[in-house]
Amino acid sequence: LYLFPALLILFGAVWLALYLARRITTPLRLVAEGAERIASGERGVRVDFPTGSEEFRALIASFNRMSERLARSEEEVEFSRAGLVRKNQELEERRRLTETVLEAVGTGIVVVDQEGTVTAANDAAARLLDLDPGAAGLPLERVLRGPGREEIHALVLRLLSGRVSRQEREVVVPARERDRHLAVTVVSLPGSLGSAPGAVVVVDDLTPLMRAQKVAAWGEVARKLAHEVK
Repeated sequence: LYLFPALLILFGAVWLALYLARRITTPLRLVAEGAERIASGERGVRVDFPTGSEEFRALIASFNRMSERLARSEEEVEFSRAGLVRKNQELEERRRLTETVLEAVGTGIVVVDQEGTVTAANDAAARLLDLDPGAAGLPLERVLRGPGREEIHALVLRLLSGRVSRQEREVVVPARERDRHLAVTVVSLPGSLGSAPGAVVVVDDLTPLMRAQKVAAWGEVARKLAHEVK
């Protein structure tokens, strides 16, 4: 009489414990499996567990929202990364195009930062001003030495001081064969906030024009002398 009810109570207690344990461990196991799938790289993982208490339903709903937000965040990061790669490619193409144009033109270009250091100089500038190949990275006062070049240096310093925004002058640079007549234009290099962190020096060779003017002038003198002699 006492053994049978005791067995029934023991069986009921074991069954109730297993049932409660299953109701508790199953949602946690599903959430753990979903977390493992997310960790492996899967996106948009959802856990479906329609039955259970309000606490477990809230836990699973929070997990699903977290998974959706994580998937959207990864998509936004991937989109931003693709945009950055595309922008970097465009900037690299523009940089190559700018370098190609600067090296192809016959006009000398020298870029100077706010501290008066040469950041870039094309081949035409090196040829017209007799610059060293490693002029980039050197102070402008070490690069532009001698007659004519010191005038250009003074123009750049005056512009960097902020007193003017543009400088133009014709200078004569002595050379081995003949002097070079150069038209020098110095303009400010505006920064992102409207400041002037540097300057751009544009050098044009006027020597052929000056030579042609001298030839024309001497030709006119020769014609006048010939007319007087006649």
